[in-house]
Amino acid sequence: MMRRFRVFDLALDSDVAFPELEPSPAPAPDLVLRSGEEHDAPPPDADWFHALHLASEDAWLRVGRHAGAFVMQFRDFLTLQVAPPDLTWWRDPDLPDDSLRHVLLNQALPMIVAHAPRTVLHAACVALDGRAVLIAGPAGAGKSTLAAALASRGWHSAGDDAVAVACGPAGARARVAYAGLRLWPDACVALGVPGGTPVISEDGKRQFRTARQGSEDLPVSAICLLATAGPCERASLRPLSAREAVMGLIRNAYVLDTQDRARAASHLAALSRLAKGTTVCELRTPRGFEAFDDIQALLGRQLASQASPCP
Repeated sequence: MMRRFRVFDLALDSDVAFPELEPSPAPAPDLVLRSGEEHDAPPPDADWFHALHLASEDAWLRVGRHAGAFVMQFRDFLTLQVAPPDLTWWRDPDLPDDSLRHVLLNQALPMIVAHAPRTVLHAACVALDGRAVLIAGPAGAGKSTLAAALASRGWHSAGDDAVAVACGPAGARARVAYAGLRLWPDACVALGVPGGTPVISEDGKRQFRTARQGSEDLPVSAICLLATAGPCERASLRPLSAREAVMGLIRNAYVLDTQDRARAASHLAALSRLAKGTTVCELRTPRGFEAFDDIQALLGRQLASQASPCP
């Protein structure tokens, strides 16, 4: 059965039931996600042009083209054919529903929405008094743990993985894909967070729903790019130059088609506007759970000044 959900600011019709997503009141969908299991999946000899490697040598994700559509292949357990607005998926029968939703929400859909086009950052979104700070960084950098720690100290955690950002006359505004956090077991213990739903594809990580943020977006006061502090360093926040900010945003932005030069130029222009119109900082954080009070103080001081309007 097809249902209509909101993902970022788009309406998604889907035959996958997403309890993580809010229903959409839109009269028509922007994207349609449906199973192709009654038909043959795209062949394995697609014209591959991009591969994403995680800890292992094998590619976690390959992106290519076949018959005029994009193909996204997540190892041997999930394949998507992307011909917007139509998104067709095939999965290995042994892939659990929780893992299917996890890969679609946190891997596939952010890249597809970035192609819509939107500016989508690999970032957590936390807010205080209605103003957001985005915490960007690669997988495993500690975005979710930091978001959960701030939530335990009175902040609102809107989402922990993908954030769509748009610049307007009043400044940058952010909207998360869905309200949720994913934490490793040691973070759950350290932060006193019980329960959660296992994310089977991530070896022990657990997913938690956070309070619904609703369909409204949030004004962005700062974007923090995570970096690991040295052994004797305290947590620190350093404003970046325009060039540093653009390069950092590029490293933390979702992209589907890396070969389209016109789209790449438009994407770079959007990130440049974001870097010029928003405070972008390097947030250096020590490993461990002892620096969260210092980090909260740093971010609280940053929130004292609003982001300037985007050009």
